[in-house]
Amino acid sequence: MKILQVASYYAPTLGGMETVLQDLSEGLLAAGDQVTVLCSSSSHRGADEIMCGVRVLRSPSLGKLLSQPLTPFLPTTLRRLHRSFDLVHLHMPNPLAEAAVASLPRRVPIVVTYHADVIRQKALKPFYGPIRRAVLERSRRIVVPTENHIRYSEVLPAFADKCSVVPFGISRARYLMTTASRARARELRDRHGRFVLFVGRLVYYKGLPQLIESMRDVDPVLGNLVIVGDGPLRREAETKIESLQLQERVTLAGSVPQAELNAYLEACQLLVLPSISRSEGFGMTQLEGMLFGKPLVTTRLQSGVQLVNLDGETGFQVPPLDSRALAGALNRLLSDNALRVSMGAAALERVESQFSLDQMIRGYREAYRQALA
Repeated sequence: MKILQVASYYAPTLGGMETVLQDLSEGLLAAGDQVTVLCSSSSHRGADEIMCGVRVLRSPSLGKLLSQPLTPFLPTTLRRLHRSFDLVHLHMPNPLAEAAVASLPRRVPIVVTYHADVIRQKALKPFYGPIRRAVLERSRRIVVPTENHIRYSEVLPAFADKCSVVPFGISRARYLMTTASRARARELRDRHGRFVLFVGRLVYYKGLPQLIESMRDVDPVLGNLVIVGDGPLRREAETKIESLQLQERVTLAGSVPQAELNAYLEACQLLVLPSISRSEGFGMTQLEGMLFGKPLVTTRLQSGVQLVNLDGETGFQVPPLDSRALAGALNRLLSDNALRVSMGAAALERVESQFSLDQMIRGYREAYRQALA
């Protein structure tokens, strides 16, 4: 099959959606398909490049509006390109790209991955709602990673008959440990001691204020916190750490390359995802922690997040916005080595059996076949 993926961004841009897109594109390529990605550039300059065999077309960007890339040339490029492909695969939400896809000729097969509802940008909804509905009506298959994406969505129940559930998978190859990575992990343990790890963009829905507050109630003897990632709320996080006098226990590590991230994942005691909004539709970082045999502490959101980490089996779920409950779960895992090890083993078994890359590729190729039929 010849597949055109349309998305907001692609690697090396970091994020859950970008990780899924890269693994999907490279996995389809390995399965014998031809894959091209059309996405936004991170600057006003476009690019046409090959990454691990995948052709990536980056459309020039004028910046962002309400977190969405402004790519005025993307619709023209899409209309020119689509004739060369068997189908167009759109990753939502991405309003400008959605409008461009919805305007394609009716004969063009469209498959959608619906990552999450638009939650915070309420000003967009009067304009975005009709575009979103138009592209969902046009699509032949709508793929979601969990049943909760349909159950809790404000729009998908009306399209349930064309939805397919294909859990996101994770590529083991990206997380292989080298001798250097293992040495770096030992250095991180020496520097930070026993630590809880957060990985993600520093944005509003990640629950960073609550996570930092929770460290006041985590026993200092048990562990510290390392935050890997960057974003618009970094300065706010720094201020919060200083105001609570947690500079010795909470570290903002910033964005790190893959090999360094692997070292952090290896070195930590457990992984935490304290998100507070359905904008966190799945939480790919959960799979990263599970792949390294780490138990999880996550929030009980009305989204796919709660279907990844099994409460009491692979970790604990706590109510969102509750820093004391978060601290309680962290203390319990940090203080009980046997529990931490057993939950970590269950997490590894779950990611291998339920969230493999091969399963994701097979699921998407079947959705493509259904769309083409």
